[in-house]
Amino acid sequence: MSGHGRPVRRRLTWLELALGAGIGALALAGGVFVLSKPDRLGDGDLAIRDAQRIREAAALWREENPRGCPTLTQLKHERKLASEARTDDPWGGRFRVSCSSDGIVVVSPGRDQKPGTADDVRVPRG
Repeated sequence: MSGHGRPVRRRLTWLELALGAGIGALALAGGVFVLSKPDRLGDGDLAIRDAQRIREAAALWREENPRGCPTLTQLKHERKLASEARTDDPWGGRFRVSCSSDGIVVVSPGRDQKPGTADDVRVPRG
């Protein structure tokens, strides 16, 4: 306070202004980073990726068991499939592994949860 009962007004220096502007810019950039949605795979792409991983694990299992077809539980238990690997599709359905002389197929019932419909995820396709 000055001697006349009024507070003394102090002006900001250029350094303080630049520092404040820099902090504000960093805060804005951080907010944009935190609030922006990261690029991520869609549900269909996630289901295909997970089905491919399951199929690869089943192929490893079949090398040791050529006459059988593994369950998802066996693949995890025998460590052909990582314990943290997803065995449910993005819509909450369970992947299914089937084996034939033609190969291994992994299927998800898709978004509608009904097997044999157009939205099923099948690896390999066809």
